[in-house]
Amino acid sequence: MSFRIAAVTTGGFGSFSSVVTASPVGLAIAPTALSAVAGDTTVGLTWTAPTSTGGSSIVAYIVERSADGGATWSTLSSTVASTSYNVTGLTNAIPYVFRVSAVNASGAGISSMPVTAVPSGRSGAPGTLSGIASNAQAVLIWSAPLNDGGSSVTSYRIEQSTDNGISWVDAVADTGSPATVAVVPGLTNGVPYRFRVTAINSRGLGTIGNVVTVIPAGVPTAPLSPSATGAGSSVLLSWSAPASNGGDAVTGYRIEQSADGGATWTVVTADTGSTTTTYTVSGLDNGRSYAYRIYAWNHVGLSPVSAITSAVPTGAPGAPLSLAARGGNRNVVLTWSAPTGATSGTITGYQVERSSNGGSSWTTVTSSTGSPATSYTVGGLTNGQVYTFRVSAVNGSGTGLASTTVSSTPYEGAPAPTGLVATAGDGQVALTWTAPSTNGGDPITGYSIEVSVNGGVNWATGVANTGSTETSYTMTQLNNGMTYVFRISAVNSAGIGSSSTAVAAVPFTTAFAPSAVSGTALDSSVALSWTAPADNGSTITRYRIELSIDNGDSWTLVTETASPAPNAVVAGLTNGVPYLFRVAAVNGAGIGAYGTTSAISPSGAP
Repeated sequence: MSFRIAAVTTGGFGSFSSVVTASPVGLAIAPTALSAVAGDTTVGLTWTAPTSTGGSSIVAYIVERSADGGATWSTLSSTVASTSYNVTGLTNAIPYVFRVSAVNASGAGISSMPVTAVPSGRSGAPGTLSGIASNAQAVLIWSAPLNDGGSSVTSYRIEQSTDNGISWVDAVADTGSPATVAVVPGLTNGVPYRFRVTAINSRGLGTIGNVVTVIPAGVPTAPLSPSATGAGSSVLLSWSAPASNGGDAVTGYRIEQSADGGATWTVVTADTGSTTTTYTVSGLDNGRSYAYRIYAWNHVGLSPVSAITSAVPTGAPGAPLSLAARGGNRNVVLTWSAPTGATSGTITGYQVERSSNGGSSWTTVTSSTGSPATSYTVGGLTNGQVYTFRVSAVNGSGTGLASTTVSSTPYEGAPAPTGLVATAGDGQVALTWTAPSTNGGDPITGYSIEVSVNGGVNWATGVANTGSTETSYTMTQLNNGMTYVFRISAVNSAGIGSSSTAVAAVPFTTAFAPSAVSGTALDSSVALSWTAPADNGSTITRYRIELSIDNGDSWTLVTETASPAPNAVVAGLTNGVPYLFRVAAVNGAGIGAYGTTSAISPSGAP
């Protein structure tokens, strides 16, 4: 179309301008295919240019945004030259609506269909992480992040460290669930583990949460070596700590008691609350047997049960019975009977006291004999002094009641016997002696015989008391050839008196048979030789030689040698006649066993 312009006045039209040509222009239609891709505080927009530009080229695009669902709009840019635009500075998790319109010579065209996008970022840190130790595993608990970055948390990453956080490895790379509790298995009891948790959303891993330390642990093993000791109306328990605490310190012990042999159990204490390995159970019935078993506690729980131990509470013992005293040389021998009664418990010894003023005051001889034996010798006394004694039993509850008192006077023992003579025999020695000149103030009732086999260096009791006033005794079952030394002491109620002078004797018997008896045939004679036998305690002085010409049915004495030499020549024999010879050793006990040759025939020169 062509156009010209002329001014109009009252006088009419003026001259026209030059002619120009132009075409009419409309507004562009709406852009299409608008899409929005949300990012971290950003949204990326793309679209397609309008299919109709209204007859005029598009010179720009206007991008608008609404944060209230399209109620109001604000222009982000009116000079966008391309079909894409990146919107920045947004707030994550807020829905934004966007629209775009094209601008041509006629102005802004129709707006596109709006699109909505929600910017989002990585999640914030999970809420406070805590851990619960368990047997070879850890239970972790946390809360979802307060800020999920605008994208829902889909799962969590759990990391662990065993070097105090210097390095980390995945315990669970992806839990696969938004659940805020997880169990990490396969851990080593007693080892400190550090854990941390990170949330995962569509943007990936978020901010790492706090670190928590967990030491996995199991229950302890059973307490060891339990023992129980009865006392007055109580039992003292002791034991050893478990061999393993399961990876967590023992905090206390549970103690149970049975009064019916283990058929039923009651709790003495559910938890001692202490690592002390002793405990006293009181308020018990003396004389009744109680069984005990013990468990160990740690933070994980209760251990297996210990072995069972038992004890009987005891009261202080009653008084010993039938106390008797027998005076000796500077000593008094006390004997008594143990107390009776169910509450006496196990007696571990006796307290012995003495008085030298009739019981007005007492001196403790021993606070405990250390043995339940019911006899004791009080030594170091003065002969001729009257002493009074009393005895009390001792057990785990202490010292019991004293016995009735008894008095006795120590006195000197008998002097040594004299004239001791020892006569050796076959496996025995006959002893004779003379009784002491005095009996030391009390009749002699017997004699003590001591024996030494090392020349009197050491002595052993051969006969503690012959029980007779006879002044002879034969010691039997001795070894022939061994030297024995003997000494004798008289016995009376004061005890064993002084020892006699020692004498020695060697028991003996006939010699064994000579061995290796052999002969060499000579002209009308035979030269015999043999090996000397053991003399059995008496020196061999000579040998007896006999011969037989009837193959041993009868024997004829040939000679007894003049010396112990182990050889002899038997002459006056008949050549060609077979002779048997036998030889026996002769010692102080007589003729010993014979050793025999095989047949030997003397022979002369041809």
